[in-house]
Amino acid sequence: MISIFIPHLPPAALSPNARPAHWSVRSRAAKAYRDTCYLYARNQAYGTHFERAVATVQVEVTDPTRRRDCDNYLARLKPLFDALVDAGIIPDDSAAHLTVRWAEPPFVACPPRSEGVGVVLEEAP
Repeated sequence: MISIFIPHLPPAALSPNARPAHWSVRSRAAKAYRDTCYLYARNQAYGTHFERAVATVQVEVTDPTRRRDCDNYLARLKPLFDALVDAGIIPDDSAAHLTVRWAEPPFVACPPRSEGVGVVLEEAP
């Protein structure tokens, strides 16, 4: 089991409901967030590899009472899971190799300027 914390929230441009959702804006935002996640994942989980993994995601935000849609937020996290593949932690982010679930509660409070995404990876049975 490993824990990875990305001290950056995914960009709002990656939300399926984002406006404007021009492909170039989304592409630049996804690449930047994927690169950031890769660096943090590589540093925090160097040498770790799972053939099949269960990822438990918890997002730290300053206002956890604000309504957020977990499904839309999961779409914003796609570059993070791609970065786990790039870092060699999982072989692929398909359903055969990765199961994603939300922690309970999915959004927790944190001090200002310390927002981020926590992922706990465990070997799947």
